[in-house]
Amino acid sequence: MITLRTAAAAAPFLLLAGCAAGPAQQVNLSGTVPAGARYALVLPAGDGASTPAASVLEGCVRAAGLVPGQPATVLLHSAHALRPARAAVLRAGEDPPRGRSPSRRKDREELTLTLTDRTSGAVLWRGSVLRVLRPDEPVGDGTTLAAPLCAALKAAPQAAPG
Repeated sequence: MITLRTAAAAAPFLLLAGCAAGPAQQVNLSGTVPAGARYALVLPAGDGASTPAASVLEGCVRAAGLVPGQPATVLLHSAHALRPARAAVLRAGEDPPRGRSPSRRKDREELTLTLTDRTSGAVLWRGSVLRVLRPDEPVGDGTTLAAPLCAALKAAPQAAPG
């Protein structure tokens, strides 16, 4: 009986401790990094300006053994995106689903880095970091997600340049 009361009393504290742990991050990786290959940074369409996260990732690519230069054999693509917590596909005449208020949503912030073979277009290495934002947390510029992506790039298997 005492054990049951203790467990019931401790349950709210365990739940609160789990909430205070911070936002969860998920890292997804695939492929190998071509060691010593020359790369070129692919700038986003439109204004052509590089994002702060892309600048950080370019330093990580250099630390992983790739070198900037022409003719480049590898193209470096980076993307930073914010995804809403929930997305729905509606048919004509349907109303959006009713759910929690917008203030309780948990949006997702994602930073992706892709190394592509310039000749064939094949993806050589791809890594992404997905983070669930707390409802009161502002969206960043992607630089906070760069650290786990850089660590994954440095630890990725290396392949001889092709």
